[in-house]
Amino acid sequence: MNAQHTPGPWFAATGSSSYDIADQDGRLLARLWGDKGNYPLSQFADASYLTHDEHVANALLMAAGPHLVHALERILRYEDELSASSWGLAIISHAKSALVSARQGSHA
Repeated sequence: MNAQHTPGPWFAATGSSSYDIADQDGRLLARLWGDKGNYPLSQFADASYLTHDEHVANALLMAAGPHLVHALERILRYEDELSASSWGLAIISHAKSALVSARQGSHA
């Protein structure tokens, strides 16, 4: 499969009973809903404007999230070594920004 995921940035917003993930144009990509105390959150995406392959690519990207966070955390273990070069400083900056986005919902 060569389909690409929906281009970023993506945004997360909370509603009264859901947490929505939308693209930069406000189009819904996924919805998480439910009561964490009583039953697990469910994932839903009803975006007819996306192709099937783009839905699959988005799902694969979301599923890879924990692995990507772990990889960024491992990169930052080498912050001292990486900070010796300008390209290393750029890597550190991007890794930190992505982790903030993953943990707090903001992005840079």
